Amino acid sequence: LYEIFLHFWVKLGSSDTFCRIPSVIFGLTSLVGLYYFARKLVGKKEAMLSIVFLALSPLHIMFSQMARYYALAFMLVVLSNLAFVYLLKERKTKYAIFYILVTSFSLYSTPFVFLNFIAQGLVFIILLIRRFEKSLLKLWLGSQIPVAIASIPFFVRHFASGMSFAMSRYCYVSQTGLMGKLYMMLLGLTLGLTVYPLTLIIAIPVLLVFAGVFIYGLSKFKRGDFLISVLLPIIFFFPLIISLEIPAASPKHILYVLIPFYIILAIAVLRIPNKRFLILVLCALLAPMVYSLTNYYRGHQYCDASMITPWRMIAHDVEQREKEGDCIVVFIQLGQNYGFTREEMFDRYYSGNLPVFTMDYEGDFGIRLNELKARYNRIWILLYEGTDNNKQEFVDELKKNEKILFWKGYQLEEHTLKGLKEGFENAHKYSSYLYELYLISGQ
Repeated sequence: LYEIFLHFWVKLGSSDTFCRIPSVIFGLTSLVGLYYFARKLVGKKEAMLSIVFLALSPLHIMFSQMARYYALAFMLVVLSNLAFVYLLKERKTKYAIFYILVTSFSLYSTPFVFLNFIAQGLVFIILLIRRFEKSLLKLWLGSQIPVAIASIPFFVRHFASGMSFAMSRYCYVSQTGLMGKLYMMLLGLTLGLTVYPLTLIIAIPVLLVFAGVFIYGLSKFKRGDFLISVLLPIIFFFPLIISLEIPAASPKHILYVLIPFYIILAIAVLRIPNKRFLILVLCALLAPMVYSLTNYYRGHQYCDASMITPWRMIAHDVEQREKEGDCIVVFIQLGQNYGFTREEMFDRYYSGNLPVFTMDYEGDFGIRLNELKARYNRIWILLYEGTDNNKQEFVDELKKNEKILFWKGYQLEEHTLKGLKEGFENAHKYSSYLYELYLISGQ
């Protein structure tokens, strides 16, 4: 859905800022949607505090200013849950239509949103078990079946490949084991991706504060309001628990669990009887989030916090040092398609006149490199992460056989931990640059 939207949006302008404007709008719309969702469900004060939390959320801010689908998916889930609660409370056709539309669109934004859709179905089932009503059964079938039917084309086209990717690709949070993944998921959802996971002196006490306030909030649901006590825990816990079993899942994929999370935190804070303690707890929640934001804007992060590949910086470094008789080689990773090739992304920012070639880690790069060395005086080589073994093999060959005139690394990553214990003992092994730029001599 996002790629289709962006296809038409960039016809109006394609600068970095212009491409990111929709995500800003989606993020702001999410604030409005969360306010009305929380107000309808629990009350006005809780709604106001919920959007304060969301407005300062490092994760939400991060994804609300990048040209990727996360902000759109988050907004659509907010609107889906908003329509869902209005549908359950008002039981009107217009809310059913609104629910069907926004939920169907949300499923086309990312398959991970399907977990929220299933959670909504579980709420229907629990309500029916508690008190069977034909009208509620019709409401369930009449709203969720059309959504399921509408999503069939997407799942027929992408389900097999999506499941294969999700279950076989281990992202950084899955490398830490089940408990480590839970810790890092919660770390990302509370403090964002800008606090190094091994700074336990900061992270664990903060997570304990968040957990304590969250549990207190769960215990303070209004008596007699069965919908609140069922809806909020299910749309928080179900996606979180299932994502722990999906190797490819990381905090950005279940960003939408922030919706019930912040509402429950708001309930907890506003139920604290002592005003001074209330202010103390509120500061204990907001201060770490603000601290994480300062890291984000200063560029200090462990996990590619800006999510902005430094193409402009790389191109500028080449332009400042390039000479006539040079050429550029951009390494690409076979089997991955992000809409643009690496060469196209480099060309977007590169304004020099040097010829640009591509190579991949799978081929016989030694022979191709020798061919280029015979034709050019110097060769600029831009390496993308690739697979660890293939990239490392090339780097080892490069350092062994070539005269390196210049080197620079970009996007330091320190999050590929295979386990927290091993990470403590071998932290230095897990720092690497996502991109590396080499200059070697040719003829």
